[in-house]
Amino acid sequence: MSLQVCGHAEAPVVVVGYVSGGNDRILVGTDGSESSSAALAYAFEEASLRRAALHVLRAWGLPTPPDDSTVPDPEQIAEDYRQECERGLAVLRARYPDINVQVELVRSRPSDALIRASGRADLAVVGSRGKGGFHGLAVGSVSHALLQDTSCPVAVIRSKSPGKA
Repeated sequence: MSLQVCGHAEAPVVVVGYVSGGNDRILVGTDGSESSSAALAYAFEEASLRRAALHVLRAWGLPTPPDDSTVPDPEQIAEDYRQECERGLAVLRARYPDINVQVELVRSRPSDALIRASGRADLAVVGSRGKGGFHGLAVGSVSHALLQDTSCPVAVIRSKSPGKA
């Protein structure tokens, strides 16, 4: 049922399958997409309302090189992702200067990294692109995994569609 609600809802949906508390931490996954930007904004607001710390997690894997001669440098990729993440956080950090923000980059599958980190959070926040054949019929694979296996409530946030308020 929660997958259907998250897949159809235009507004943020919070699914409480497991109640945790006392961590005073909001976890948010980001990948630089429009939907993760919406998730970041929601997570900052929740952290402000709860007076909680914010754990921003960016999980990544090595891209497949175009041929065997090009091997990506993991350290350079991590640094590029860190800079991209910090640029995405700049406006929100300025709007919410009192929030303690921890940025973590992890070389892992996003769903695995977020599920592990959810054990230390009171709320996990992720964006959803709603991948599927028709608008709103499905949530993405990361959202789906968190809704199934996380150790805290999960907020699934959709970015606003063009032309919608």
